[in-house]
Amino acid sequence: MKLEAVISDVLAIPLGEVDDSLGPVRDDRWDSLKQMQLIVTLEEHYKVTFSRQDLRAMKSVGAVREVLLSKGVAA
Repeated sequence: MKLEAVISDVLAIPLGEVDDSLGPVRDDRWDSLKQMQLIVTLEEHYKVTFSRQDLRAMKSVGAVREVLLSKGVAA
């Protein structure tokens, strides 16, 4: 499953609305509870563990993609 599809599913946002600029500042459906659900889902799906620094950096879809790439995951 692609990153956009995972985010669409967790946040209950239409896939067509998910782009690299989407984040909690731009869309209030991405709240703190959804952020935690997203983190858990991403860790399980991609078999990675995020550090606190990673979590602070994950403020948009593009930033999530960069963090995953830094862990060797092509998302």
